Amino acid sequence: MSEILNLLEGIAEERQGGSRGAARLKSILHELKLVEKVYLALPPRIKVLEALGAVAGGRVEVLSEREARVRSSEGNRVYQVFVDVESGEVRSDDNGTVYRNYVGYPIIAFLMARGRLTYDEEVGRALAPVKWRTLNEAYRSYRLVEREVAKTLRSSGITPALDRL
Repeated sequence: MSEILNLLEGIAEERQGGSRGAARLKSILHELKLVEKVYLALPPRIKVLEALGAVAGGRVEVLSEREARVRSSEGNRVYQVFVDVESGEVRSDDNGTVYRNYVGYPIIAFLMARGRLTYDEEVGRALAPVKWRTLNEAYRSYRLVEREVAKTLRSSGITPALDRL
């Protein structure tokens, strides 16, 4: 499908101790120098879809080659993002990056918006209206949120890649 599917598969395999998809994901992150210098962990795979929804929903404001603002799905938060691919430095003030020490969805969304990660626009359009915080708080489980997102995609006529993971 796209690099997004590769990322999702890589995250899933990494979390299950696999190596094929994890190697692809690590290759992308190493190319971007995210793993070597920043030491952020792989994100929960749902965060890749959340990033895709942000891009498709027009919530990524690219300020420069290295800076962006990403507005949350509910519109009440704005995250500051900095990515310097050359030096491998990344920063974002979202909770995942700051408190959980993984590559947060605003960083992934910025990389998508800049064309460093490709994605399926049809899937993005289906995910654009999703209120991620509401789902995450309601279900308190990324696995359950994934199921709800898969239902959203199916209702849009899209067979979710998540079904294969």
